[in-house]
Amino acid sequence: MRFVKKRGGWRVLNLHAVVVAVTAEAKELASALKEMARILKDVRRKVYDASEEAFEEAMREVGISEWAVPSVFRPTMVFTVDAPLGSLASAVEKGVDDMYVHEFMLDILDSASYDQGETNMIQKLIPIADPRVIEKYRPELKTALKEVSSLLYGIKAAADMALRRCNKLLGRKSEYFSCIAENLRTQLPRIRRDAEEVKPESIKEELKEVYKAVLEHGKKYGLGEYPYWY
Repeated sequence: MRFVKKRGGWRVLNLHAVVVAVTAEAKELASALKEMARILKDVRRKVYDASEEAFEEAMREVGISEWAVPSVFRPTMVFTVDAPLGSLASAVEKGVDDMYVHEFMLDILDSASYDQGETNMIQKLIPIADPRVIEKYRPELKTALKEVSSLLYGIKAAADMALRRCNKLLGRKSEYFSCIAENLRTQLPRIRRDAEEVKPESIKEELKEVYKAVLEHGKKYGLGEYPYWY
């Protein structure tokens, strides 16, 4: 215990109670972050595998050897946002302060925005490479990546909402952690729903048409004539 000066005299500050309260809020926040990271990691693996298989099949169908395409330029889909989510969860469990969490949440917002932008860019190419997609999903203009984009938007919305609503609590660690956790959890039902609706096989088939169109164009200009050893 410690004595602190309060209006009207000295009061006893129960440090143990304060530490327990902060620890409870930290656990709540870490739990929300871990759940979001777990969902994103699972979807990332499915989408990456689907895009990798789509590219390999496209190369075979177009007749281009994998050695003819530099590995660094392979257009496989890789998310970045699950990494900072998992890292922040671990950091919170180890006792970081609220300003650290605030700065990291900005990184999560940036990563989610970047990932959604990449996904949306590819989404716009799919109907051009394969116009049958328009008929497939009519009357709604969408692709198999819609749920992935929506999922990433949910992460972005959660981070943005948390930053805006909880900013005024910076300096009050326990309250800030609780506020961030609550705002993240409000998006979890939507995030889970979108994750469950992700269809890797449909994504693979649609991406393959995009990759084939790109590879066929490249082949006209000499792609495949020389091997790249990296």
